[in-house]
Amino acid sequence: MTTAASFDVTSTVDLQEVDNALNQARKEVAQRYDLKGARTEIAFNPAEKTLVLTAEDRMQVEALWDIVQTRLVRRGVPVKNFRPGEIQPAAGGAMRRAIELQQGIPAEAAREIVKFLKDQKLKKVQAAIQADQVRVSSPSKDDLQAAMQALRAHDFGEGFKRYEPMAQQSGHEHLICIRCGHVVEFQNDALAHFFYTADPDEIAMLDAGVIVPGWRRTGFDFKAWDRFDANGISSCRFFTSRNGVYSHFYSINGVECGILAADPLWRYETQAFRADPPFGEDCAPNRMRVTRVYNRFAGGAPNHRFLTSGSEIAHMASEDWLVEGTVFCTPP
Repeated sequence: MTTAASFDVTSTVDLQEVDNALNQARKEVAQRYDLKGARTEIAFNPAEKTLVLTAEDRMQVEALWDIVQTRLVRRGVPVKNFRPGEIQPAAGGAMRRAIELQQGIPAEAAREIVKFLKDQKLKKVQAAIQADQVRVSSPSKDDLQAAMQALRAHDFGEGFKRYEPMAQQSGHEHLICIRCGHVVEFQNDALAHFFYTADPDEIAMLDAGVIVPGWRRTGFDFKAWDRFDANGISSCRFFTSRNGVYSHFYSINGVECGILAADPLWRYETQAFRADPPFGEDCAPNRMRVTRVYNRFAGGAPNHRFLTSGSEIAHMASEDWLVEGTVFCTPP
């Protein structure tokens, strides 16, 4: 009798690792100079699967979330399972954000997976919902591989979600969000400046010359997650004007964002996009390294480029730009 092989499509989080990550986050908050003396709280209720971040203002709440996400990533906890809500007013004039922890696959998504696999006409493959996961089984390992490949390639729910195999001995599949866009680089030859945006409206206006004439695409860009996605860490976008030249700066590093927030010459604008943090100069094998280079305040105004091209990085170094290293790890 042939024994059926199987794998599970699921999305789970180790609550002990969540607790470890949050304890590390609390220690980092206590040591952060930009949060020194601030009334902050990181509270997790495992029974209700809810994480609540509280601070004195909106930007501090965003800083807390960035710190928490970084610690979760370093503990191997999938940030995609955390569903952040809107930042809202709290008691005593504070601000708070409630974040839901998603354990397992929602029933509607599980039903869609089962239907999708049936539609693939893989005769020997069976899919069944078991609590908050889907068990996929078949006597044919080739058919199971075909099912995995089909799940990899298909988008589920609003065109933004899919199931992606993870390299784990358990054979689990994890729900990840791939709502990705492009961060596009523009250059203004008259200003000798570069500018980046992930905002489709800004991109369209720059292409049309509506905002400021003279901006053109350089042909360089990189992918990043949408600022509303659950993946990665949100980037702060700051603006400054020096000697009549406008400059923007992007970072997912909480310390860098805090320094600029405290500098009256810089103005916080928005969360622009999301990316994973590097580990030193390295990114995970399924991520693209984005390197930041700096013009050393040439022309009396700061300017940075964010590049994935090794040859372009080398070219900028030859033009006396400072190579500051890997700052983002983004979808390839």
